[in-house]
Amino acid sequence: AYATLRCALYRFLEGIPQYPLNFYFLEGTESVPYKKAASFRAVALLPQDHALMSFFELYSANVPLLMPSAEWMYRLLYMRGQLSVGERWYQ
Repeated sequence: AYATLRCALYRFLEGIPQYPLNFYFLEGTESVPYKKAASFRAVALLPQDHALMSFFELYSANVPLLMPSAEWMYRLLYMRGQLSVGERWYQ
């Protein structure tokens, strides 16, 4: 799903070459140094885990965070099997 978002956003931006923002997508073992991340205007997080350490680190560095709504977050985490096995999706 995240690769699809990356592709769609880049295709959209191809039509607007003078767009004033840069986008970085991180998956798996990819990373951005924290000094660079702290210089970003904002960071959009689509967490794959309910305790994503990057959230806590960026939040404590006062980086503005764009997060999914509570409903979307629930779908991202529970339906992918990331939370407690006692939740109803596992029963």
